[in-house]
Amino acid sequence: MIKNVCILNYGLGNILSLKNAITHLGFKNNFYSDMVEKNYDCLILPGVGSFAKAMSLLKGNKLEKIIQDARKKKILIIGICLGMQLLFDRGYEEKLTNGLSLIEGEIKMIDKLNLKLPHVGWKKTQFLNIEKNSFFSKFENQKFYYVHSYVAKLNNNKNILATAYYHNYKFIAGVKKENLIGFQFHPEKSGEVGLELINDLFRNY
Repeated sequence: MIKNVCILNYGLGNILSLKNAITHLGFKNNFYSDMVEKNYDCLILPGVGSFAKAMSLLKGNKLEKIIQDARKKKILIIGICLGMQLLFDRGYEEKLTNGLSLIEGEIKMIDKLNLKLPHVGWKKTQFLNIEKNSFFSKFENQKFYYVHSYVAKLNNNKNILATAYYHNYKFIAGVKKENLIGFQFHPEKSGEVGLELINDLFRNY
């Protein structure tokens, strides 16, 4: 069970709504600047903005080291929206940019010409490969809130946790690899079902 959450505040993302959601659920949480002398068992990487800008704020400094150290220590890392995308090898938003390379794959723009971007709205989400995390099955076909123009392309489909459709365009909605979990949607902005997802994840991890 997760007891203490660290939200990595690196300058991009609606971190206050995330903090409020976690506090509402009864879990201790702080922004990184407050966590210097505290232990945490979950690190959340939020994000709203461009892949290139985000990596310029993270790469080669103490913030990247925090993420890499959490990975090595098997601390649960949750990436949300852009935060999920940063876990991948590279992204193509603005320019080709190397990511954190924690999950094999890349981030590319939604390539259906007839679809309006960004993709904004509530979409039914299908959860896959959930044998080891069966609690995700209760969220099958529940609607979550999305805001994005780019999607993940995975090298290994075993790392797909969830998918969704934007009209007839199928995209990856969630990923999982060992202690890494990523959501393309915003659980903290997805009403009661989003809060329930966060709560169940923290209580079952």
